[in-house]
Amino acid sequence: MTDLNAQPYHRIQTEQGRYYFAAGLALMLSSVAFRLGAPAAGVTLLAAFPLLLVLARYEVLVFDGTHLRRRGPYAWWQARMLGGTTSLPLAQLELSITEVVHLPLTLARYRFRTILVGNGFEAVLFSNTAGYAPFVTAVFSAVDESKLDFHSRAWLQYGAPPPLTAIADALDDQHLAQFPAALLRRTANHFTLTGRLRLAQRYFRQAYGRDRGNPHLLCEMGYFFRRFALAEHPRWQLRAAACLRLAARLARHEPHLLERIGEAYCELFDFARAERVFGRRWS
Repeated sequence: MTDLNAQPYHRIQTEQGRYYFAAGLALMLSSVAFRLGAPAAGVTLLAAFPLLLVLARYEVLVFDGTHLRRRGPYAWWQARMLGGTTSLPLAQLELSITEVVHLPLTLARYRFRTILVGNGFEAVLFSNTAGYAPFVTAVFSAVDESKLDFHSRAWLQYGAPPPLTAIADALDDQHLAQFPAALLRRTANHFTLTGRLRLAQRYFRQAYGRDRGNPHLLCEMGYFFRRFALAEHPRWQLRAAACLRLAARLARHEPHLLERIGEAYCELFDFARAERVFGRRWS
């Protein structure tokens, strides 16, 4: 049995949104209580505001190499009152979904949300939480690839900054032509993950010019243009669909790649093509 007192591999805060909502509600209700002439209730609710913010720091998800474990007051309450599951053997993880959440009024403009699901267990993690990248990378590395969606697999492959990252802005097309296509592709995918979409577009263009017949690259470009369309303009959806059609044509005997292409068509709501691609994957 795993020793829960041992130092875990990774630890990350989770469910903070519930605490912040409860803290804000307590602050609002305390103001109402004071206005209604109930100072005792007002003081109690006012005291609950900082207490909830402190408790939020103790709501964590722990990965010890074999299990995902939720710890904290809300996890305890959910298990006792609602019968929820707070521990999941990694072998029982059914699906990891990593989504892009757009934040147009912030400097970052986006963040990632990763949902880990299995056997009545669910945990939601956000990329603006400290320790997100090492935590999800450790989990993704330990599970079967079939349980990861595209962005989860991309984090595993391209989350670490490639060598060109530090000087990427300074390189023009003439200099980029001197680098291997594999490095350009890796850099483009890394910039897609981190939201530097204009740079990603430049590097994908250079990689495609050197490796036009690579179905994996075309599939990744399809996902990139899907993301670019969400951030810039819907017309880029057409470019995404074109890349995926060509990737599907070239990925004749690669079932895992066909599955990824089918998932991409689902994101584009092109379910007819997704069905055909999934049919080829299982034929």
